[in-house]
Amino acid sequence: MRLFRLSLAALVVALPAQAQTRFSFAPQIGLYIPTEKLQSVVSGNPNAVDSLEGGLSFGARIGATFGQHLGFQVSGTYVPTTYTLGAGGTGLQSRDAKLFTGAAQLMVFLLPISSPFTLFVSGGVGVINRGGAAFAAATKSRYISPVAGAGAGIRLGGIGLSVGAEYYPYNADYIGTTVNTTKLKQKDVQLKFGFGVPFGVPSKAAAPR
Repeated sequence: MRLFRLSLAALVVALPAQAQTRFSFAPQIGLYIPTEKLQSVVSGNPNAVDSLEGGLSFGARIGATFGQHLGFQVSGTYVPTTYTLGAGGTGLQSRDAKLFTGAAQLMVFLLPISSPFTLFVSGGVGVINRGGAAFAAATKSRYISPVAGAGAGIRLGGIGLSVGAEYYPYNADYIGTTVNTTKLKQKDVQLKFGFGVPFGVPSKAAAPR
């Protein structure tokens, strides 16, 4: 929470008095990729060699832009289940690992928001909530994590498209072979594609001086 408060404070300090503010809403679809095997987290064998795992994600973001280079967004994403390719190429197999991720982030646009094409970096605080049969034996289901991201956006007429990636590093609990709970470092990646109207365009052009 300290990182979140610092991000908000930096945003307030950095805002110019004449900045134009505009809000936007965008549905998002993407891919959630845990860099550690989710099943291994709860089975007590984090070093197990298994197939690559991931899952489709569905969510949305609400954002606000201030001037030409600053913004703030809140997003939420739901992963109905994750899949693995299966040993020996046996096809997709559901892990029944349901996840929800949410984040509040300060955004810095490297190119002016009013440009047809823009690049951005972001950072803030996130939450990861894990459920489903895969985590039935887990000792903890919710984790707070820092989050960092980067992406690009393009405006096509009145529609804005964006692609990006977010990184969630956090320590997860898993149940080992003893009654003791052990921490496992997770480094999860969330890839996102979103579209919305409007997309980061000030409500009015700055008045000429």
